[in-house]
Order: sequence, then C-alpha cells, then structure tokens
Amino acid sequence: MAGSETPRPEPTDWRLEAACRTKSPELFYPTNRRKTAAARAICAACPVRQACLDHAIANREPEGIWGGMDEVEREREHRRRRYWARRAGQPVRPNPEKIILDHLGTFGAWNGTITALAAELGLARDTVSKHVNRLHRDGRLYIDRHGIYLADLHRARAWAKEVSA
Repeated sequence: MAGSETPRPEPTDWRLEAACRTKSPELFYPTNRRKTAAARAICAACPVRQACLDHAIANREPEGIWGGMDEVEREREHRRRRYWARRAGQPVRPNPEKIILDHLGTFGAWNGTITALAAELGLARDTVSKHVNRLHRDGRLYIDRHGIYLADLHRARAWAKEVSA
C-alpha cells in the first residue's frame, strides 16, 4: 500500500523539541547562581533555545534558567527589547500605574470595587489591585471604605474641611 507510513506530526509546541525535556528540573532551578554551567551548556545546544527564551521573557518567568539565561539576564534582555521596540515605534505594554493614575486624574476618585475598576480599564483584577496598593504605599493614592482617591485631591479636601471648620 502506497503511503502506509504514518507521517510524523509536526510539533505544535517548542517544548516538544527542547533539549531539557529529558533532564532533571533541579538542574535548571539551581539554589546557587554559580551552579548554572550545566544548564547553560544544555541550552547552548538546544534547537529551540530562542523560543524558550522568548517564552520566558514574555511570561516574565521569575526564576530558573530559560533559553540559557537566568532571571537577572532575562530582566536585562526584557528591558533591552522594550527599549528597541519603543525606538522602532512598536507598541509596548502600557504601564498599569499610569493607566490607573490617568483614569483617576480624569474623575478624581473611584467609588467602586477594584474588580469594577479593572473591568473599566481593561486590565486584570490582580494587576489593578497590585498597582493600586503600590501607589497607596508610595503616597500617591488614598484608599478608604468609600473609594480610591488621588492623594493630592484627598489632601485638598481635608485642608478645605479644616479651613471651613
């Protein structure tokens, strides 16, 4: 019968061809930054090294050796790619803190839930929550049971109450 051989399916995922697939995961998650030579050697000979590195940078993998780079090197590469994307005029991921501050600057305050704010901004709830809390810690937002306010607006309202009393 002609064509009786079953064709080998093309891999749809780069991980199917990764050289590390059969290696111990502990090798790629060393406890000491100096013990990365073995993992880097495997990555150097890997046919999908670039796809692995791109995945790790895009998903902001927090630890381990991915594509031959550790977390510090990947963060440096991520910043380098963002810089060149900006220079080339390509869109880069927006800064959630800027989006939140711009939105609150338009309205002065938000009297709803974090979930509703995230939905209105088109961002993930966890992202909005994390950045609102960070802005609050930095003193740029004021949060109470009634809502979220720009810190300057809150200070202005408190001062107006003091003056009128």
